[in-house]
Amino acid sequence: MAAQRIENLHLNGLISNLCVVAARTNPDSPHAIGLFVVEEGMEGFKRGRKLKKLGLHSQDTAELFFQDVKVPIANVLGEPTQGFRNLMLNLAEERLSGAVGYVTRAERAFEVTLAYITDRKAFGRLIGTFQNSRFKMAEMRARIDACWALVDHCVMEHVERKLAAETAAAAKLFSSESKVGWSTNACNCTAAPAIWTNTNLPPVCRRSYQPHLRGTSEIMKEIIGRSLGLDERKRFEVSGLLASGCGRFNLSVATKLKN
Repeated sequence: MAAQRIENLHLNGLISNLCVVAARTNPDSPHAIGLFVVEEGMEGFKRGRKLKKLGLHSQDTAELFFQDVKVPIANVLGEPTQGFRNLMLNLAEERLSGAVGYVTRAERAFEVTLAYITDRKAFGRLIGTFQNSRFKMAEMRARIDACWALVDHCVMEHVERKLAAETAAAAKLFSSESKVGWSTNACNCTAAPAIWTNTNLPPVCRRSYQPHLRGTSEIMKEIIGRSLGLDERKRFEVSGLLASGCGRFNLSVATKLKN
């Protein structure tokens, strides 16, 4: 098979020796997706430039180009029409791992901010003693505790192999939005020190503002909403939508194939 020319942006694009390409194998079926191993050195597979990012500096994001890449049969993973189902196998676990990271970052931002506002003064008073600061800290303490409770519940469900996709989506949605919201509150409570590089706040806030991986909040809302029966489409289509943004592999590129 040979692939049309396509450009895509992916993590580990410069350092990986191979990438797993999720490609449509039947143009008449939206779920007929195959997984193909594209190896370094294959004709038509080229790497582009490394892109600058707000965060995640330990992982490069690079352009990948595919021009009439020929993939041998031996490089097909599983059935050529069952790629979506394979991508869906560990999505709940993946989103749970994301939720753990988000709530941990929110907890760290809370700790750093609390230490600052109980040490620095403004207008002769500790910053933390102002009503606005107290209210913001109280609100976020309650929100972070709620995040931990939901994440802990999901962990126990996952250990028992009972974790549902919509429950994992709810954990990721709530924790990721809480992380971003708390970063904003941290900047408001501390003002200028939030951007001073000689304090602990800039890296904490910067990491919290990173784009949501493993699916956007809108995708998480779709999954939760459809689990309530609020959509006419089949449940498989919900999972398919989720799988299209999967980051389970080092690289996954969506393209179309032609004979």
